[in-house]
Amino acid sequence: MNPGVSTREPTVTQLLTGLMQDTQTLRRQEVALATHELRRELRTTIRAVMSLGIGIGRAAIGGCS
Repeated sequence: MNPGVSTREPTVTQLLTGLMQDTQTLRRQEVALATHELRRELRTTIRAVMSLGIGIGRAAIGGCS
């Protein structure tokens, strides 16, 4: 055995602390991902609504001629 290397296993407290930190990190990442996805979907929806509005406007103008 190498005398400079500790072979102690982590305590229950250390394991639980690590688990809590990992859970918090995962929650933050999930929220960031959900926010990104919502923004992307909102942009797509806005583009679709704008296209629809332009189409309705063109149809209205074309229908008046």
